[in-house]
Amino acid sequence: MTESDVDEPDGLGALLGEMRRAYARAADVVRGMSDPHQAFEAATRLTTALRDMADAAARLRGEAITAIWTAEELSLAALAKRVGVSKSRANQLIQAAKTTQEDSDG
Repeated sequence: MTESDVDEPDGLGALLGEMRRAYARAADVVRGMSDPHQAFEAATRLTTALRDMADAAARLRGEAITAIWTAEELSLAALAKRVGVSKSRANQLIQAAKTTQEDSDG
C-alpha cells in the first residue's frame, strides 16, 4: 500500500490494501495445504472468486464511464480523451454497460 492510498478521503486505498492482504493470506493457505488435490481445488475456488470480483469491477467501470458520458454530454472521442482510453475502448465499455443494464432490466 502506498502513502497516497492511506490519504485517500474515500478510503478506497485502504480497502484495496485489505483486499491485497486477504489475497496473500488465501494464497498462503493454499500453498500450505499438504494434499495437492485439495490445494488445486482451493486455488480454483480462489481463481473463480477473483475472476468474479474482476468482472464486477469491470462492470462498475463501465457504469462510471457511462455516467461521465451522459453527465458531460461528450462525443465518444472526447470521452475517450477525458478518461484516457482509446475511442474504441470507450465504446466497448459503454456497450458492455448497456448490455449489463439490459440484462438486469430483463
